[in-house]
Amino acid sequence: MRFALDAMATIAFAGIVAITGAVGYVYVNQDSIVEQVKEAAMAEVQGMIPDLLPGLLGGSVDAPVDVPVDVPMPEVATPVALPF
Repeated sequence: MRFALDAMATIAFAGIVAITGAVGYVYVNQDSIVEQVKEAAMAEVQGMIPDLLPGLLGGSVDAPVDVPVDVPMPEVATPVALPF
């Protein structure tokens, strides 16, 4: 019985040490972790922009592959001048 309790206490202590170490590592390196996440998010967004905005750049971005060539693209409305 004593051996089982000692084993559980040792395992619990090792778990607490591991959790404390992980929290300490994240706290010490939080600036670099935040920068890495920002860079990864910006890379994803920059990779998605050409796919999301195909017609805004005046045709400089290729049309999506699944659009047939003979289908006319819709005309862009002329902007209306504001009265002020």
